[in-house]
Amino acid sequence: MSDIESRSAGRTRESKGFTRGLIPDWLDELFLRSLVPMIRRLVAARVNPNWLTVLAFLLTVVGALLIIADELIAAAVAIIVGGILDFTDGKVAALTGRITKYGAILDSTLDRFSDVAIYLALMLYFAARSHSLTAYAVALALVGSTLTSYLMALGRSHGYEFRVGVLRRQDRVTLISAGLLFTFAHTPLESLITRVADQFALTLQPLPIMPLALVVYVLAVLSNISALQRFLQLLKLSRAPRGAGPGVHRESSFEGEPTLRDRQLNVLRETIEPPPLKRMDGNSRRAPYLELIRNFAIDVVSVRVKSRRFRPLMTNFYVTKRCNLRCRYCYPPGHEPELPVDQALELLERIRPRNPALNITGGEPLLYSGINQVIRRASELRFQPILLSTNGLLVDRVVEALHLVDHLIISLDSLEREVNEQLTGVPGSTERIVSAIERCAELASEKRFQLSLHTVITPETIPGIEDVLRFCESVGASLSLSPEHGRFDPNPDLLSNQEYVALIDRLLELKRRGKPVFCSRGYLRAIRDFAPHRCFPFVSPRVEPDGRVYFPCQRIASRHVYLQDFDSLDELMRQEVDWNAAPACARRCFLACYVEVEQYLKNPLAAIAELSIRRAITGRARPSRALASRP
Repeated sequence: MSDIESRSAGRTRESKGFTRGLIPDWLDELFLRSLVPMIRRLVAARVNPNWLTVLAFLLTVVGALLIIADELIAAAVAIIVGGILDFTDGKVAALTGRITKYGAILDSTLDRFSDVAIYLALMLYFAARSHSLTAYAVALALVGSTLTSYLMALGRSHGYEFRVGVLRRQDRVTLISAGLLFTFAHTPLESLITRVADQFALTLQPLPIMPLALVVYVLAVLSNISALQRFLQLLKLSRAPRGAGPGVHRESSFEGEPTLRDRQLNVLRETIEPPPLKRMDGNSRRAPYLELIRNFAIDVVSVRVKSRRFRPLMTNFYVTKRCNLRCRYCYPPGHEPELPVDQALELLERIRPRNPALNITGGEPLLYSGINQVIRRASELRFQPILLSTNGLLVDRVVEALHLVDHLIISLDSLEREVNEQLTGVPGSTERIVSAIERCAELASEKRFQLSLHTVITPETIPGIEDVLRFCESVGASLSLSPEHGRFDPNPDLLSNQEYVALIDRLLELKRRGKPVFCSRGYLRAIRDFAPHRCFPFVSPRVEPDGRVYFPCQRIASRHVYLQDFDSLDELMRQEVDWNAAPACARRCFLACYVEVEQYLKNPLAAIAELSIRRAITGRARPSRALASRP
C-alpha cells in the first residue's frame, strides 16, 4: 500500500486540519509494528524492494482473477498479502539505502495497474450476476480512485506537495479486502432482509453479495469525495504565493510536524538496525552476475559478425599511478594525476552502467588516500565481482573493507628473496609480502573473498614458479601468471626459451591435475607459443586516475578522452570506440587482461569449463587450510 513518496527522496509535509484517511494513525502504527519481524528479515537479507513491488502486483492480479472466478476468500488472501508487500517495499528501500527514481516510478505505475485490475474484476463479477447498479458503482469508484492518484501526480508536476483526502489507497485496499473476506456474512444478512421484507409483503430482487456490495457503494462515494478534496486543495495552492522554497510548495507551515512516512520509518528504526554494508550474497548477487553473462553473450556474437557492439567484461580502475615498489618489468608510471576522493567516487558511478565487474588497481592502489571509500562505493553500486590488485605491503589499510572485496590479488614473483627483490627493487619487501599473504589467507574465510597470487614469469623466476604454486596450495590461494613485458613486447629472453616452454607445459599438466592455476588453458598455450592473436581491448577498458580513457588501449594510447565528459563509460564507448579496429599486436602484447578475454570470446565453452574463473566471478573463498611452512 505504499505510494511514490515511500520510494523517492523528497519529504512530504502534512498539515493539521486536513483529513488523512479512514484508518487512524494509531492503527497504522499497530499494523506496522506487527510487520517489524518480517521487515527486519527483508532488510537483513537486503532483498531488492523492486522485487517486492513486482510480487505485490502479481499477487493483486491473481486476486483479481480469483474474484472473476468467484473465489472471493482466496482473492481476499491474495490481495491482502500483495498489499502487505506493497506496504513494505518503500520501508525496505529506505532502510537499506535503495531509494531510487526507478523504484518510485515502478511502484507508482504498478499500483495504478493493480487498482484497475481489482475494479475491472469487481465490475465483471457483478455484471455477470445481473447486478448492474453495483457494477456501475464499481465504475464510479474506479473513476474516483484514478482521479485521486492523478491529482496527486498533477500537483507534484507543478511543484506542489499535499496529502489531503478522506480515502487513501491503503484505505481502499483495506475496504475491498474486508468486503471479500466477509462474504460469509451474506447468507445471514440476506435471510434477515428477506424476513423483514416478508413482514411488509415486499418482493425483492436477488441481492448482490452484501458486504462486498456495501464496500463498493462506500468506495464510489468516498473516492470521489477524496478526488474533489484534492482538486480544491490544488486550486487553493495554485493561487497561494510560493513560500516554501524554490520550485516546491508544501501545504503545511508546521515545520516540526513529521509526515506519516517519517513516523513509520522512525518506528522501524527504533527496532531495526540497517544491515552493515557487506559483499553481496545469495539472490542479491544474481543481477550483476546476469549482467556479466549478458555482456559476454553480446561480445561473443560481436566477435563473429561485422556489426560489432562490445560491452565491457572487466573495467580496470587505476586509482593512482604511484607505487612503493620499483619493479623492473613495470614501465614508468604515467603522468595522470590522482583525483580527490569525491571525484573518484563520481567516476565509479559513471563506470557502473551496464558494466558489473571492476578491478581496482594501480600503481599500488592502497597508496590512494580514499581507497576504503572507493571499495565501499563500488559495493554500494553493486559491482560484481570486485577485484583488488595490490603488492600487499599496505594491506592493513583495507582490512576493514576486505569483506566487500570478491577477489584479492597480491603480486609475488618468487619466494627466493634475492630473486624477488632484484625484480621489485626494494630490499626487505619479500618477507613483508609473504607475511601479508599469510595474514590475508587467514582472513579469506572470515571475510569471504577469493585470494590469488600473481607471478610475472622472467628468466630468473622460472626455476621457482612451482615453489610459488605449492605456497599457494598451502595457504588456499590460486596462482595467475603472465610473461615479463615491456610496454609493448614480451622479454626477448623468453622467446624460444626451452625452460620457459617446459614450465608452461608443466603448468598445463598441473592444472589438469587440479592444482590451483588460475589462468585458462587457452591463455597458457598463448603465452607459451607467443602466436599471433587478435586483441579486443575495449572489452577490458582502463580508466586512468584522472578519468582518461586511452584508445585503442593504454599501451598504444593513440588518443584519449575523459570519462567526466560523458554520462557513463558505456556511452563513451558507444561514441568513441572504433569497434572494427584491429591493433597491430601480433606477437607483441600478451597481457592477461586482453589475451585471456580473447580466448574466451573465441571459445566461449572454455569459460564454462574453467572452475577457477567461475570462482573469481562468484568471489567465494577456497576452503581454509592450515598454513604450511614456506617452501
